[in-house]
Amino acid sequence: MSSYQKVHEILTDFNIHYLYGIPGEGILDLLNDLADGSHHFVSARQMWAAGYMAMGDAWISGRPALCAAGDAYGVELIRPLREARRHRLPVVILACGDWIPLLDPVIKQRFDTAEGGDWTALLDSALQAAAREPAAPVLLALPGSETAPAFRPSEDPAFRDGRRPAAERREEWKGMKDQLTQGPDFPPTPIPIFETLQQILTPDDLILCDGGLVGLWAERFLEPLSAGRLFVPPPGATPGAASPLALGARLAHPEGRVIVITDDASYNTSVLEIETMRRMGASIVTLVFRSSHWEWARVRQEQLYNRTAFVEYRCPNLIRLTQVAGGKSVRLERGDSLKSHLKYAFTLKGPVTIDCPVDMRGAAAFIKDGGGPVSGS
Repeated sequence: MSSYQKVHEILTDFNIHYLYGIPGEGILDLLNDLADGSHHFVSARQMWAAGYMAMGDAWISGRPALCAAGDAYGVELIRPLREARRHRLPVVILACGDWIPLLDPVIKQRFDTAEGGDWTALLDSALQAAAREPAAPVLLALPGSETAPAFRPSEDPAFRDGRRPAAERREEWKGMKDQLTQGPDFPPTPIPIFETLQQILTPDDLILCDGGLVGLWAERFLEPLSAGRLFVPPPGATPGAASPLALGARLAHPEGRVIVITDDASYNTSVLEIETMRRMGASIVTLVFRSSHWEWARVRQEQLYNRTAFVEYRCPNLIRLTQVAGGKSVRLERGDSLKSHLKYAFTLKGPVTIDCPVDMRGAAAFIKDGGGPVSGS
């Protein structure tokens, strides 16, 4: 019996139809299995929202609900799980990551899968434990979780592009430029966008990126003119963190320009901070790489299974979304000059967003088979 057949039988026994979460490392096998069955994965835009979806399911149905969290996204579940425990709701979290011990204070019980073990054998027990009175959240740690109490630092080499100097890494990746830019002229890969931005950078400019593939592209093809002016978090960082980081940097550094580089998935999680930027009079230019996919998960699924599942979504109109939040916005169209858009954006006061359609599929070259960034060698 396959792993999915086991999961299917267990979910059917408990009358569970939906799983909630965000696609990411640690749960890719599960998503691939679900693509062939009758159970549906609801891909939320924010992890805490997935937690509340599971809460609502458990509250109205009276049965356990499942929420799946990979990477570092699951840290955001602390608040919904605390409330689920207060309301005695049977929510089961399927999770993988070194952040798991952070949830221990807000769950009733944790089931740890032994290294190389079969987590599906524990699923039935976890669901029963969550439903047992008094009902409360339970966590099932999937294989590969690092459950030591210490939270690993962001310098962990599993999440970084080696420990060589950034300039040395960039030179290696520039040698792959032709390979990575193959395909249609529009939408472009991020490389010509970074080349255009590079042409107008000044030594005082601050650049802040979101994690994931956006950060990997930026580390390889964007070079700040002054040391310490490019902030790139590790791939598993919180989506959307770049915008509030940029606001803090703007307020502390009124000289020079502040530029955010993000993707549409991350931008949609923090777009309301555009209003905060406007209220604070902070001039920040944001480049949004729009692809309407959870890109890291898409690349990994294509590497592992030659197909994708539950990673596509409908991106809202970023122009209108930004304007509603109080910012100004423009969209890069075929034949448009990004340099002109950037120069114009830097003349405006307050937050400005540039909607940039991109093709990021070439980033498969950045991710090794184990899921971590490759070093370029």
